[in-house]
Amino acid sequence: MTNQAADDYALMVQRAHAMTVMHLTRRPDLILSDPTRADEGLDYVVILGKKRVTTRRRFGLLVTSTIDATTPEAANKRAKQMLACFRKLPPFLFPVCCFYFTMADDQAYYAWIYEPIVSDNGQPRLPLAEKVECHVLDRAALDLIVDRVDRWYDAFFAKIAV
Repeated sequence: MTNQAADDYALMVQRAHAMTVMHLTRRPDLILSDPTRADEGLDYVVILGKKRVTTRRRFGLLVTSTIDATTPEAANKRAKQMLACFRKLPPFLFPVCCFYFTMADDQAYYAWIYEPIVSDNGQPRLPLAEKVECHVLDRAALDLIVDRVDRWYDAFFAKIAV
């Protein structure tokens, strides 16, 4: 990699992290970990707050990006590569999401790696995705992500912390 290519890559990574912060700070109830202190293999741990007080509810976040504009299909392919890396790690015990940014057109996508699922009978599940599907990341999607994580913890605490 040439020095220019290395500089371009570093700028792309910095910009992706800045875009992550921009998206997450749209909600004052989300608290971002220092990226150097995130759990192994993650870029951030996002803590859900209630009235500016931290809770024990959190989700992991992996951030990736590309310089080029992309399609949802290409985003799915990149997310699939990220998923392959997670299959080599020990399991996470909390939801994990991937944010994927394109620098050319400022598009943002997200996909679940460890998806918070609550079954019809109220059982919390946290499966490692078998396949990933990227969705557009905007404020409504962020609200959906936080809602799913919150509902999963409601079910988890109802079953575990009795």
